[in-house]
Amino acid sequence: MVEIEGLDEVPNISEPLDEKTQQSLVGSPPQNHNLRGDSTSICVQDFKKEVIPRLAYALLQTVFLHRADEGGGGNEGRFFSYTEVDDELSIMAEERLLERLLRIGSSSASVSLSLTSSTGSLSSSFPSSASSSSRERWKSIRVADGPLGFDECGVVSGISAALSQEKLPIMYLSTFNTDRVLVLEHNLARALQLLSKTYNILP
Repeated sequence: MVEIEGLDEVPNISEPLDEKTQQSLVGSPPQNHNLRGDSTSICVQDFKKEVIPRLAYALLQTVFLHRADEGGGGNEGRFFSYTEVDDELSIMAEERLLERLLRIGSSSASVSLSLTSSTGSLSSSFPSSASSSSRERWKSIRVADGPLGFDECGVVSGISAALSQEKLPIMYLSTFNTDRVLVLEHNLARALQLLSKTYNILP
């Protein structure tokens, strides 16, 4: 500990903080949420904005007109995230939905799209500079408590802190009602094991 004139003793930041001191600095821990792991494989695909008009029909079919005859049981339980910022478009989606998007886009617009899937390579004639995909597959862990509200704090930090200690890379996604953390496919079991020390893991 070090002393500062006019102040009580404060911890020496060059020394590791004990649990009690850490608690006094960060405040109360976040609420003990229920979490649920999802076995669905999620892919990440990046597009340049210039190709959006050429993908419009495929996006319409995949996002709004997807039906149970595609083997997905309708819209229930599916994962599709569309994010557009600056000059790029990123799509995170179940592998089957992204394959569907690329297949429809290729056949309807004669453009080049590619995805390295678990069953092989799906490709066509899109300029390589206009699209790129992550080779990694991700799994989703959902906060399964229903609507969280916008005034609740500590959900992201609590989950990310537990996983960062083991150096597990994550992506975090928030919706209107809940949060999801994405971990690499091969890290799902380990991530759930680590989170089970603080959170309730639902089957």
